Parts: sequence; C-alpha cells; structure tokens
Amino acid sequence: MGLSFVKGQGIYMSIVDLKGETVSESRLEVENYYSEAAFENLYRAVYDQLAKNNIYPYQLLGMGVALPSFRAKLEAGSEVFDAFGDWPKMDYATQLSQQLSIPVWIDNSANCAAVAELMLGQGKQFNSFLYLSFGYGYGSGLVWRNELMSGGLNNAGQIGRTFTEEERLVRPAMSNLLRYLTEHGVETSDDLDQIVKANMPLVMNWYQSVEPMLIRSIRAFLGVFDPSAIVIGGHAPNEVKRLFEISINKVIGEQMLLGYPSPTLYFSDIAIGAEVKGASLLPIKKRLMGSV
Repeated sequence: MGLSFVKGQGIYMSIVDLKGETVSESRLEVENYYSEAAFENLYRAVYDQLAKNNIYPYQLLGMGVALPSFRAKLEAGSEVFDAFGDWPKMDYATQLSQQLSIPVWIDNSANCAAVAELMLGQGKQFNSFLYLSFGYGYGSGLVWRNELMSGGLNNAGQIGRTFTEEERLVRPAMSNLLRYLTEHGVETSDDLDQIVKANMPLVMNWYQSVEPMLIRSIRAFLGVFDPSAIVIGGHAPNEVKRLFEISINKVIGEQMLLGYPSPTLYFSDIAIGAEVKGASLLPIKKRLMGSV
C-alpha cells in the first residue's frame, strides 16, 4: 500500500498486489494539512479504502509514503522529514506506523516515482537512469544498476539544493508557472493542461525564463551521474514537458559535439500518479527484494 502527499492537490492512496499490479487507486477524503486530528483522520480514510477492497491490515506487507520533502535529520531508528506544504517537520514513518500498526517506509516523491519507473515502466531496460519529476516542484531520482541511489545522508537527487533562493523562483516547476500566469492576469483555478493550451504565448515566455536553470541542472547531472537514460516525468502538462525536452536535447547535443555518448531520452508512460505507485512498491522492495 502507498500514500502520496501532493502539494496543492491532496493525499492519494494506491494498493498493489505482489506483482506490482494496481488493485485500487483513489484520492482520500481527508484534508492535506496538519492538525491534531490529522493522523486519526488519515487512519480512518485508509482503513475505509481497505474495507472497500475487502483487504485486512494483516494482509499488507506495509505502507510506503511519498513526501515532497527531504530528510532533515537521521538518527538510529528515526528519519525526520522537513516541513512541506501545511505539514510540520517530523518523523512521519514513526507517526504513521504507530497510528496504522503496520511497517512504514518514507521517501521523497521523485524517488518514489523513479522506483515506479524502474519496476513498472521503461526504466527496467536501462542499468541507470535519471528520472526528472516536473510537478509542483522540480525533483529527480537517480537509479544506478537497477537500484535507487540514496546518497550518504539519504538525500541524493535533491536538485533543488543547487539553486539559490532567487534561482528557485525561475526553476522549471509548475508552482512557478502558476505564479507567473497569475501575475499576468490568468485565472489558474481550472485544469492546468487547459490553462496551458489557452495561454501558450505566456507559457513560452515563462519557459524562456526558466530554461537556463534547467540546462544548468542537466549539464550537472550528465557530468556527475552519467546516466544511460533520462526520463521526463511528473504531472506537468505535456505541452510544457515538450518544451523541456527541447532544452534537454540541446544539452545532449552539446555533449555529443564534445565526443560523449548520448543517453536515451524518453517520456515516462506512467508519469501521472507515479509517486503513489512507487510508494506502494516500497514495501515489496524492502521486504521481498531487500533493496532501496
């Protein structure tokens, strides 16, 4: 079972069988913000979905959770994730495990999406790949020899760390696109895909302002990580992803002119909901495959 906390949207839940095939996916009827009753409300929403699918807690290997955050503190038996959205800094695995009475594993949302790509998508064709998550933020997951790279402090792939506070405002994140469109008088409460299609001239202007940060990050990834493939993922509209594809190909072309072999670039087939899919696979990876 997996949960995904998505900024600006909600909390999503996925149940998969031991083959990784989806049994159920849903958006939980619970608010995506912290309160004293938050974990109790989450407990009730989760067990309501389990009951609807005739699943008992003892049948679960555990639960994985995708958070749009990073590990702020590591201690024996404890992982504290930084505050995100309307949720505070805390050890979410311990809180959820105590509330739900099942084992819980937490990871960054982009890492969970990369796990889904590795196990369910085209990623299994490559021994290494860079997963780019273009969503509310801009994140990445690094897979090397068919395993997720976690890093010495378990925060590998946090590309946001390379941006200054000023640069974060011009990184290729949908939160920045929404802010830009709002500043130019566009109503952004509707579906983002439709908003983008109706405002492509503004979207193009925004893209040109964030392209330098995207290009810089791709150069860094190619130089340091040297992936076999680059995966374009996340829930950004396809029109925006195609613009990002142009920028990534520019960097790949530069590298080819220097004599370097080029990685395969492709769009993920499972980008929508990849975070919660990957979260639901974490118990399988942890308990049955002994990895991640």
